[in-house]
Amino acid sequence: MSQAISTIESGPHAIIERAVLAGDLAKLSAADRLNYYTAVCESLGLNPLTRPFEYITLNGKLTLYARKDATEQLRKLHGISVSITNREQIGDAYVVTARATTKDGRSDESIGAVPAGKLGGGEAMCNAIMKAETKAKRRVTLSICGLGIFDEMEVAAIPGAMIEQLPAAANDQDVDARLRELWLAAGRSADEWDGYYEKTLASKTVEQRERTAQVWEQSLKLKVDEGSTESSNGDTDDGWQIPKADRLIIFDLCHKLEKMGVQENEWRRKLEQISGARSRKQLTPDTAAKVAFAFGNWCDQVEQGTMVPKHAKESKVKA
Repeated sequence: MSQAISTIESGPHAIIERAVLAGDLAKLSAADRLNYYTAVCESLGLNPLTRPFEYITLNGKLTLYARKDATEQLRKLHGISVSITNREQIGDAYVVTARATTKDGRSDESIGAVPAGKLGGGEAMCNAIMKAETKAKRRVTLSICGLGIFDEMEVAAIPGAMIEQLPAAANDQDVDARLRELWLAAGRSADEWDGYYEKTLASKTVEQRERTAQVWEQSLKLKVDEGSTESSNGDTDDGWQIPKADRLIIFDLCHKLEKMGVQENEWRRKLEQISGARSRKQLTPDTAAKVAFAFGNWCDQVEQGTMVPKHAKESKVKA
């Protein structure tokens, strides 16, 4: 028992947990940082490809700050309107107050302040006024969304703050080695790997192969018997647009969800929302990867009790 606990506490997930709780992402590997970055974006509904966040070293700790793209996407996603309620000069500072209001009527206020005492007038003063207004709008957007992180305009004014680059994406050799390792870990034949790679993976970009690796990792984590899911569905090769290995991953996830109490019509609705496909046979390699990633997260949420299957909620109400 104590040995099992020790293994969990020293495993990779524990390292990520400690790094996040301590507020220092520098302890994460480049791959874990990318995964964390993507997870943060997806939890907020932001597109990670637009780089809504950047890394910054502040007080010796690596953390995230929000770029302009983040606040603009958040306002659009949540229907947030922002208005300026006050402008004034206090001593050497020019201060603007912005109010944000959501569609459900919640409101919040934040200020944006810039030094303006030595600017005099003219263009320099005009730029300072616009900067204070922009700063106030971005700060109030983050505040009403419940994000206690810095905006990029605040970061620029912090002495000693060092902006870090996003970790580089894994190269071809790293991704291919990881894919092969996952292939073997799933109990597949080493002799069949080269043929599968050439037929299915070789034409994909490194980013697409990296996403495939994430999906395979999720499937291994779920530990679902592939044989039972394949035979229980009774599907043949006719009409499929994705290879058998990827098909088995989708079967695994659907089977896992059903075992956890999610009804078939529920996951089919979700599948169509994510991919636009009315059935699994209509999935393409790209949409299959998106579905697998989303269904994997869904399984995690049900397991952790953070999401209850729809019919289970209904049962509780009737009871």
